[in-house]
Amino acid sequence: MKPLQKCPTPTLEALVDSAALAVFLDANVLIPQYLRAVFLDLAEAQLFLPFWSQTERKNARS
Repeated sequence: MKPLQKCPTPTLEALVDSAALAVFLDANVLIPQYLRAVFLDLAEAQLFLPFWSQTERKNARS
């Protein structure tokens, strides 16, 4: 079995080029409909990858 090799840390330029910039959306962004729409439209255009936690999802629903 081959030992695991350390992966190089990607540069910011590489992340932007690959459109794999991860963005955490908290409840303050998810609650107002207009902000949620803007951020999810930008994510759909593959400008970044949106992430949120179960806690943020629950906060946005309450």
